[in-house]
Amino acid sequence: MHRLESLRVFLQVAKLNSFSRAAEQLEMSNATITNHIGALEQYFDMRLLNRTVRKISVKLMTVTAATSGRSPCWTI
Repeated sequence: MHRLESLRVFLQVAKLNSFSRAAEQLEMSNATITNHIGALEQYFDMRLLNRTVRKISVKLMTVTAATSGRSPCWTI
């Protein structure tokens, strides 16, 4: 998966606090949204979203890829 596309999906999920609403707005399936988020979480080796049955929230305020490697840098 293309990381830029996955980042776009992540931002939409975070903005809407919903996988299904993001899927609808981006005209993608729920499975595709889940795959994009999973790919980013695997890339950064961490969970980016807190998920419950009823709620999704962003785990970090800002996640920015470090220019020197794959390690994430965060600003809160």
